[in-house]
Amino acid sequence: MLTTLQSMQQVFQQLAEATSNLLNLDIEVIDTNLTRIAGTGILKDTVGQKVTRKGMIANLINKTKEKRLVVNNPGEEPFCMNCSFYGNCLYKKAVYSSIIFEGEIIGVIGVVTFEGDNNFLQHTTNDLLMFIEEIGKLICAKIAESNVKQHISYYDIIHNSIINELDMGVILLDKEEKIINLNEFIENRLNMNRSIMIGQFIFDVLPRINLETRNNDYQKITIGHSHYLCHIKKVCIGKNVESTIINLLEDHQSSRENYRRVSTKNHAIIGKDRKFTVFMDRVRQVAATESTVLLVGETGTGKELFSEYIYKNSLRRNNNFTVINCSAIPEGLVESELFGYEKGAFTGATSTGKDGKFFAANKGTVFLDEIEAIPLHVQPKLLRVLENRTIEKIGSIKENPIDIRVIAATNVDLKSLVEKGKFREDLFHRLNVITLFIPPLRERKEDILLLSQYFISMYANKLSKKIIDLDNEVKDIFVQYEWKGNVRELKNAIEYAVSIEYTEYITRQSLPYQINLNEEPAKKIKTMADIEKEHIIKVLNHFGWSDEGKILAANSLGISRSTIYRKIKEYKIKPVGYYS
Repeated sequence: MLTTLQSMQQVFQQLAEATSNLLNLDIEVIDTNLTRIAGTGILKDTVGQKVTRKGMIANLINKTKEKRLVVNNPGEEPFCMNCSFYGNCLYKKAVYSSIIFEGEIIGVIGVVTFEGDNNFLQHTTNDLLMFIEEIGKLICAKIAESNVKQHISYYDIIHNSIINELDMGVILLDKEEKIINLNEFIENRLNMNRSIMIGQFIFDVLPRINLETRNNDYQKITIGHSHYLCHIKKVCIGKNVESTIINLLEDHQSSRENYRRVSTKNHAIIGKDRKFTVFMDRVRQVAATESTVLLVGETGTGKELFSEYIYKNSLRRNNNFTVINCSAIPEGLVESELFGYEKGAFTGATSTGKDGKFFAANKGTVFLDEIEAIPLHVQPKLLRVLENRTIEKIGSIKENPIDIRVIAATNVDLKSLVEKGKFREDLFHRLNVITLFIPPLRERKEDILLLSQYFISMYANKLSKKIIDLDNEVKDIFVQYEWKGNVRELKNAIEYAVSIEYTEYITRQSLPYQINLNEEPAKKIKTMADIEKEHIIKVLNHFGWSDEGKILAANSLGISRSTIYRKIKEYKIKPVGYYS
């Protein structure tokens, strides 16, 4: 994980060069890993390299009391004796000061010369020390500013993710009634880009809106040919209105009920990692279609959450959303539960018969989770639903038309089940119209701390705890941890840690034992097989995982078609994580 100084290397390099020009001396900044973060003159070419662990700089960093170091005779001082350059040091003179951020030494800054005393004689040692101490304080101020901006960025992403999940329009105004934020619902309904609307007066966007209604009142407004209920909420500090929240709701008859529902039952989809944002772009594109969708992802990646997102952003969003966990239904009951039965169809059947879940979901969306658990003898009937949009109850010879959209999900390789005769090939191809591969959390490094912050806020509020964030050690552990249980495992780990943590920051001692066992994961040296496997996956991601894509990938790699298929089987390569 990057040190505090490494994360802003370019800023500190610019600062070092400006200081060097001012003093006519060279400047270097070194972090606690003994890595040169910034340097001028001949030191500039060594930025990013390690300095010796036995020299004067390591001596200063490792000391707990001394915060300054004056080196009048580099290579000859007592603390230089263990250095490999002892007696032959390139430095002529040097002055160093520790950089202390929030009570901890995070590095050192030094003024050095390689050309004798002339330039040093222009300044007293005390003046130089005072000067670089001020530069050190400036570095700390830049770090603090960056931390604040990062936290604001985190909260902005979380906030936008939440409001984009709502089944209503959200517009935020400043005290001058200019738009400062809005969600995707507004963009879609007004058919205007967000960047165009931000900064405009609300009356330029919604000319007929009345901001003077009371907080609990609704007003009707029309946008194009669609009608909405508009709810206004004023945010006041004292007697002054500082902000206004506007909500737009569809479907007049049930809008008040919908408003209560989505305000309390909402699950945010959060992420800024490139792989995740590419995936979400595809999800949004697919949501607007009527095609069957297959979600493929490891356990804990949020398959049901994404299916619900597709439903909420589809043309069927005002109709039923039926969730069916195929593995939770006993095998002998799957057919009757899904397709229903006629009266007297079998022993134990009710006298009136029963409509199955598909029939009850007519006009809506059905989510089939763990689709691989559908028994083989039921799969032909599911295929007819997908191909002909008809269902046949048990005990009936009549096919009933049905209008549903199907979203299926799995965490296994369905193609391998087809090869083993455990899943019908025709059903696999019918489900595989649009396949979306959900990226596992370990491939979303940028989102681990972002999601952690979101879950900390959620559970701290729920459990009435004053916990702000993870401490730096835990952040390092989290970024390196594999998260085989993905977002679900992260969420559970945060809930556990928040429950037992008593400080403002989650510490290593509050983590679940299985994460603590991995606190210092061994650095695995990749074998040639590992490298070959990773490269094949990368090429397949580029050309696609279809038969045609594999042929193109083989040609690109300079191997035969049979070889790439053999390698895929040998390395057990699966298309989870295909996002390019």
